[in-house]
Parts: sequence; structure tokens; C-alpha cells
Amino acid sequence: MTEDYEDLEKYDVGGFHPIHIYETLGENGRYLVLNKLDYGGYGTTFVLKILWSSSRTSTKLSEDELFDIIGEPRINYVLTFPGVARTASVPDYLVQTFFIEGLASKYGMDQICFVDFGESFPTTNPPPHLGISAVYQPPNLLVRRFLEETSLEEMMDYFVNSEDSKSSYRSLMAMSETEHKLPVDLPSKILQYDPAKRLSVEKVLEHKMFKT
Repeated sequence: MTEDYEDLEKYDVGGFHPIHIYETLGENGRYLVLNKLDYGGYGTTFVLKILWSSSRTSTKLSEDELFDIIGEPRINYVLTFPGVARTASVPDYLVQTFFIEGLASKYGMDQICFVDFGESFPTTNPPPHLGISAVYQPPNLLVRRFLEETSLEEMMDYFVNSEDSKSSYRSLMAMSETEHKLPVDLPSKILQYDPAKRLSVEKVLEHKMFKT
């Protein structure tokens, strides 16, 4: 698969949502999917047609005019191994990305219309949690959240019920409440957003993680 298409592994619970051409979305099927523009780290971007509106609106482009500009959808069907069923989170096909660079000479302008800052926030007042799906969160955030929301007893129950984790369970049983938090304590202090709050190399080497 080339960069013209998003990675199929992103279609999972908490990740990309499968969308198909001429599918209707929104309340009472208000929007009709016409084509895909692009994809990114959090999802895909599609061109939608408003089928109905509660207020008066004027249509700027017809479907034929739109397809003359961006072309008709180019799809690539998803194949599975014989006997392997495709899960509901995976689309029937992927739609090739439309490269907007080709329109620059006709529709481009030398002024910035908008800028997407994504998960931006003042460094002096960071939010307690970012609006990032767990699928795309870095390991240190996932582990820290898991340890914050899960007691040692719940972790032990998880490992007991997992047939593939017997050795991990025995190691966990031998750890104290303080020790089981050390694996997330170190990276969370190293990966501080504010450089002044990050551990120095000397402090990292002195961390309890290396002394247990």
C-alpha cells in the first residue's frame, strides 16, 4: 500500500471510522459522501454534499463540476485471507487521496485562509488530559493513565485471567505498591513538556528504577 492510501491498521476501535462513497451521514442522512480528500494522524477528510437544510442555502458546485475539479473517487478494495472475516471497523475499500497541489495554479492564493493548531494549548496552563484517542497516545501517557485508574489488586486479577501472562503476574506479585509505579514515573519525568522540569542525565541515573 502506498502513501496514496491510509494504513488499514488505523481502522480499529478508537481509531479511524470506515466511510464509503455515497454513504449518508448525520441526522436523518443529511450529508452524502462524494469523495475523499486526504487523511492524517487522527482521521480521514471527505467531501460531503448537503442533501437537505432547515435554512435556505445555495449550491456553489454541482457533482459534475466537483468531479471535474478533483476527479471521481478511485477505490481499492480490501482483501482478506481465505476464511478470515473482515471486522466491522474495517471499510470495504480505501479511497485514493486527492492531491490538492495540482489545483494550486488555478485555485491557489498567496494568503493563508486558516491554520489548524491541533492539540495546542498555553504552556502555562496545560490541560489535564489531551483529546487524543488512546490508539495514538504515547506509551508513557497510556501507562500513567492505566496506573492511575487501576489498583494493584485489579492488575493482579488481570494477569491471573490472562493465560499468556503467568510470568508477568509472578513478577507483579513480588512488587510493592511503590515499585509497580516506577516504570511510568521515570519516563513521565523525562518527557516533561517544560525543559526546566525534565530530569538531567545525572538524575536519571540516580532514579529508583535503576536501584530496585
